[in-house]
Amino acid sequence: MTDKRGKNKDWEPSCSRDCKLRLKTKCEVFGEEILEKTVTKSGKSGRVYLPLEWLGKTVKVIRLN
Repeated sequence: MTDKRGKNKDWEPSCSRDCKLRLKTKCEVFGEEILEKTVTKSGKSGRVYLPLEWLGKTVKVIRLN
């Protein structure tokens, strides 16, 4: 069964949203370059600056902590 957003309603986490338990995900990504950056504040969201040469390229962002 799914809710109006298409999310699976049958699966419920074993703890509340405030729970400190975080499950880690293993990701394997193949690409051209890796940069490690810190997200900075930008209004009501965050921002990461990337090289100008990356304009028009596809990137993936993985949160490390």
